[in-house]
Amino acid sequence: MKLVEAISDMKRLAAMTDASPPEIQCLVRFALIEIDRQRFARRNPTLAAMREAVPDSLVRDLVADQRRGVSSPSSLASLPDQKREEPRRGTGWQQDTGFRDRSRDFELMDRIVESQVGGPNDTRRLR
Repeated sequence: MKLVEAISDMKRLAAMTDASPPEIQCLVRFALIEIDRQRFARRNPTLAAMREAVPDSLVRDLVADQRRGVSSPSSLASLPDQKREEPRRGTGWQQDTGFRDRSRDFELMDRIVESQVGGPNDTRRLR
């Protein structure tokens, strides 16, 4: 019996698989899973690539975590009964960012554009 014939006649394949040793049963199951995977990949290559990139168990765990809600932040260094310190006010703010004032640059650009009105870049003719 050829593989294509066995797959087309699933009842016969199941009967032959049940009568075979466990090693053969396992191989047949793996072969059928691989055939299903390849068929799915031919039908929808994008979904198949996503399925290959991230295992189903990881997606299942992510969904379960999301359903439980946001957990409180924790650390190995912190103790659960220890009171957390409030953040100190006044730290982390920088008054001078170090960026120069660019408003003059924009005025210069506006003057350059105004000087070109009537020239080759004039768009009034296109209306």
